[in-house]
Amino acid sequence: MAHLQLRQRLGSTGFLVLISLLLASVTQAAAQPGPCHLYTSGSAPTPFYAGYGVPWNVLNPSELLLQAWCTDTDTTAYIGPATYISHQGYVWDGSNWQILQLTCTGGAKVSNAWCPNTAQGALPANASYYIAYSCNSTGSAWKCGCRDQACTESFWQLQSYQATTP
Repeated sequence: MAHLQLRQRLGSTGFLVLISLLLASVTQAAAQPGPCHLYTSGSAPTPFYAGYGVPWNVLNPSELLLQAWCTDTDTTAYIGPATYISHQGYVWDGSNWQILQLTCTGGAKVSNAWCPNTAQGALPANASYYIAYSCNSTGSAWKCGCRDQACTESFWQLQSYQATTP
């Protein structure tokens, strides 16, 4: 009943324009990316997986270095900020690690291998883990793929994600 009163006040054309705008805003809202990564400093297995670095900055645990963001149709890995990020990561397809090509988003690729600041790449929806390798300079030492604040060993950093299904 209310929609009939609204239609009478707006007229047929105005009513159709209003409905079109409402549908467009719903469609646009559905396409907005949202976080779909599973590991943060507060929501990761303890101890963390042997042989992998954590996906957050060990000197500032609230800073998540490896993230995954999903829409209904796409899943994207975002890595950084870091001094340098390897231009390739890997995605676990359930039985093998597959190469994940990363695009440098924080500056031009350095030495044909390193992305300064930030990088991103398309993740397949049928996978659940990806790894990346990030390094930060402290001025006196390089800290790469850390597991703890001492960062005496370097590891590929692991993030888990769950892609959104339409």
